[in-house]
Amino acid sequence: LNDIIELINKEFPRKSGIIYCFSRKETEMVSQFLTKNGCVANPYHAGMQDLERNCNHEKWLKNKFKVMVATIAFGMGIDKSDVRFVIHYSLPKSVEGYFQEGGRAGRDNQMARCILYYNYHDVNRIRRIIEKDTESDDKTKKQHIKNLYDVVQYCENRIECRRSQMLAYFGEHKFDPIECKNHSETTCDNCLSKESYRSLDTTHMIRNIVDSVKFVSHAGSDNWRKPIKQPRFTMAHFVDIFLGKFHAKIRDAGHAK
Repeated sequence: LNDIIELINKEFPRKSGIIYCFSRKETEMVSQFLTKNGCVANPYHAGMQDLERNCNHEKWLKNKFKVMVATIAFGMGIDKSDVRFVIHYSLPKSVEGYFQEGGRAGRDNQMARCILYYNYHDVNRIRRIIEKDTESDDKTKKQHIKNLYDVVQYCENRIECRRSQMLAYFGEHKFDPIECKNHSETTCDNCLSKESYRSLDTTHMIRNIVDSVKFVSHAGSDNWRKPIKQPRFTMAHFVDIFLGKFHAKIRDAGHAK
């Protein structure tokens, strides 16, 4: 959040923008934090009273304040051409959603920025909600999960041009990444990056990790399909095991061998 405040104050002082959040609670938290730290913002989500929500919308359109912090409930009917930035504080649920929400910036054909903050915690959070949805059938859930992991792939691809990735997703494969690099003001982060990467086959390591998780989760039993009643272990617990951090909890559980 401090990064967002610094970005807005440095690059977009007195400019209009939208910050998208995943939940109503997150929307309230982010808007309050921004306002408390000198960047006036207001929330917009489906849980608000219609009068308050519409009032915030009208004030934002009239530039009474600059930053709208919203869930995806804020989208349809937005007619504001001078939006200079769209920030996704939380992961969008699909590439289509990200494209549509990001497209609300720069409709006056002037410079605008779209920024996405990626944290894998959001992936697990969204997936749990999809899986617990009692109103969707299995086919629909699988499609929603696929959409989610398409966003993950987009976020984790640190090599290919962002424009190339986005266009390829929608079936356009003719874009030359050189065009992205040739326009320095709008070059994507991947094309700007000077980091180098190499391919590495991690199959053996991944298999060892999976086998270790099965072994630990089933108290050393080779029959990992058979459920065993024992304490549940967090992801952080397994990460510490793999990193060799044999602290008290790991030793007490007998996992320091």
